[in-house]
Amino acid sequence: MAWFWMALASACLWGICYAAMEHLLKFFPSTVIMAASYLAGVSVWVGYLLFKNNGPKLLELVSGDQKYWMLAYILSAMVANFLLYQATALKGATLPAIVEISYPMFTALAVFGLLGGISFTPGMLAGSALIASGVACVYMWG
Repeated sequence: MAWFWMALASACLWGICYAAMEHLLKFFPSTVIMAASYLAGVSVWVGYLLFKNNGPKLLELVSGDQKYWMLAYILSAMVANFLLYQATALKGATLPAIVEISYPMFTALAVFGLLGGISFTPGMLAGSALIASGVACVYMWG
């Protein structure tokens, strides 16, 4: 069950992130906030990789057989973050966060379509239906 508590802690941290983003967007363009975030992340994680002597793995990742998957990951994350910043600038943090949380449904579809994996269980389908109904409520009355 450790995965559950890690995921829940991540959700809590994302809540703080969304609130901080809404505040920062009042003072800075989204591209400035994103650049600062990415630069900080690169600094921390490259330093960590070098400290743990995993630098060669980083080179393998960006130049080996998996480079196109890495490119897909980077581009999708960058565009998704950019769109999220724009939505937050237009509507505040709360409503875009509620809509964005529908990503597990799209994750299941992407895993099925891109990797051929099937991760549809009754619990996942019921949860997806609840998430979809929440997104529909935000769209209609938010």
